[in-house]
Amino acid sequence: MTPSLFKRLAAPALLCAGLLCGTGGHAATHELAIDQLASRGLLGAAGNTVLSLQIGAGARVTGLRWDLELEAFAPSWLSELRLAVSGSDVGAGGLLFAPGEGRDAAGALRAAGELDLLQAGLDFRVGADGLLRLEFHEAAGDGLQPDGLWRSGHLRFDSVAAPVPEPSSLALLAAGGLLIAALGRRRLRHTPTSNE
Repeated sequence: MTPSLFKRLAAPALLCAGLLCGTGGHAATHELAIDQLASRGLLGAAGNTVLSLQIGAGARVTGLRWDLELEAFAPSWLSELRLAVSGSDVGAGGLLFAPGEGRDAAGALRAAGELDLLQAGLDFRVGADGLLRLEFHEAAGDGLQPDGLWRSGHLRFDSVAAPVPEPSSLALLAAGGLLIAALGRRRLRHTPTSNE
């Protein structure tokens, strides 16, 4: 390959290589306001509050921040109030969150904090439907209705979108490949021969 041909092909080749990498995922924060959400039974019980947030197909959940006011009614304990966070397929992994962990008593609690799920090795992806499923439940069935309330506050989930090549990027990739092929073919046709 001559230096001039290399120079002409370098830019299209770099463009194609960049497009093969796809577009990187972007970070987002999804907030849920808490207002009198009931925990009624064990995980999967019919009376539990279940909510969904749309965070994008295949998004990776990377962080959780909370500022909450909780109340557990005797004989239920604050440590029994739980939140199961997953994609819509609950069997595909997720997170069990217990903001009252260690508080083995009934009563009220204000809890705030954050958790870097990547650093803790607890990050997970949602499915193709992009739904983040939240189920407010109890760790122990005490027979109360409800066992506890998530009175107020906020939950914030950090996520990173799944990297997906855009259709226009794929078209540019194809065009770049055709350009490289055409330039290579043209170069072969115009190669002078020598007669000795």
